[in-house]
Amino acid sequence: MNSFKNPTTFILLLILLLALSVRLLGINYGLPYVLYPDEAVIVNHAMAFGTGDLNPHYFIYPSLYMYVLFIVYGMTYIGGRLLGAFGSTDDFIRLFFTDATIFYLPGRLIAAFGSDRDRYHSAEEVQCYSGIAPVTRRSGKTLHVSSRYACPKFLKQTFHEFADHARKWSRWSAAYYRQKREAGCKHQAAVRALAFKWIRIMFRLWKTHSTYDETRYIQQLKQTNSPLVKYLETA
Repeated sequence: MNSFKNPTTFILLLILLLALSVRLLGINYGLPYVLYPDEAVIVNHAMAFGTGDLNPHYFIYPSLYMYVLFIVYGMTYIGGRLLGAFGSTDDFIRLFFTDATIFYLPGRLIAAFGSDRDRYHSAEEVQCYSGIAPVTRRSGKTLHVSSRYACPKFLKQTFHEFADHARKWSRWSAAYYRQKREAGCKHQAAVRALAFKWIRIMFRLWKTHSTYDETRYIQQLKQTNSPLVKYLETA
């Protein structure tokens, strides 16, 4: 008890509590939790178009982005319905309230690349700007590789979370992640490496106005005798 009477001890305890509160603040900001409340407003209005009322009744943000998201959600539902993921619109709505990941990631990726295809000149530019590419420092025979901290954190989180969720539906993504983990990478490093590869793919699709074909990509891996093939065969 006497230790708490010491002002130094009290100040130290106060600093530790403050540090703990800062550390815990936003611990649930990863998907399916939302970081910015404005994002939820836009997504909710885009989903509301599904009721048949195409008037957003909200003009603080440009409406075009909401309509684009609504089209993406419609395509997602149709694709999910054809694949058997959704039995009805009720299943689609239920997913929105239980895990809204597929409703937020498309919008984030659209914002990440945009419509100006001269915005980025190479995939490496996107990788470095977003912070997914590591920083390499050389000094003589010393080589140090570390994470890139000076970057748009939300953009980095977007690519990181996309890669993490891609493991659930992409065979080669799951195989690549397993390859990295067996090589000694921790979870975050393995996901970041996967995001690095996905940016290259998305950049190519974005530049060439192409659509992604998982089967074609896996065939290319087999044709080039990629080391990843053996992990695909055991998947």
